[in-house]
Amino acid sequence: MSYYNTRLLTYPTGQQVSFYSKGIASGNDVELSDNFKKSYSNAGRSEKLEQHCSAVSLKRTKNSIYRIARANTWDWFITLTFARDDFDASDYDKVVDKLCSFLRHSIYRKCPDIKYLIVPELHSDKTNYHFHGLLANTDGLRFSYSGHNDRNDNPIFNILDWKAGFTTATRITDTVRASSYITKYITKENMQLLKNKKRYYTNHKVDRPEEDRLIFDEGDFLEVYSNDIEYCKSVTVKEAGMRINYYEI
Repeated sequence: MSYYNTRLLTYPTGQQVSFYSKGIASGNDVELSDNFKKSYSNAGRSEKLEQHCSAVSLKRTKNSIYRIARANTWDWFITLTFARDDFDASDYDKVVDKLCSFLRHSIYRKCPDIKYLIVPELHSDKTNYHFHGLLANTDGLRFSYSGHNDRNDNPIFNILDWKAGFTTATRITDTVRASSYITKYITKENMQLLKNKKRYYTNHKVDRPEEDRLIFDEGDFLEVYSNDIEYCKSVTVKEAGMRINYYEI
């Protein structure tokens, strides 16, 4: 069995390097510790362990969304809402059906090469759902200027093809910022409400990051690339007895 201690993700706009303080089995994303494995497989988990597993699941979902977002160059940040008089936006399965119907229609009738990454959010009323997303390759969709600008004076558009309610769309000029921003809608509350349901929606047109799993010395890396590091973060996973250092270069 082979192991790695470094994960390299390559994006169009840079690279993310992760160093693990313990070796990881190749093809496995869990640290080789019996206690660590049990925390995800034990059906009779304690409340504390359940909270830990929920936190890990939240982190994994955010990481997945961020990596997909970073691997693409996006054109639009959008919000899709529902007209309350015409549609029950509190029924999650129904709003997802409406979203998927819109996406299928867009693919087959308007823009077959569209890319999308869309996440649900519970409205501030704690009852109704809406969606936020990133779009690219949208030449067939109709965008109309709303007459308003956002706080940064960027024009806000509406998507005329969305018939279920209201929309906003703004042009994306920085994919890195947009990738970080889209993850903020994945909250602990949303994860609890969407347990055993899909937490984001995307399609096969969307690119995934190139991934390499390596054995590499972190000290050597810092010696060579210290001047290229734009962001770094360290995370400790107590249950695994592991520290993970992240670097953006």
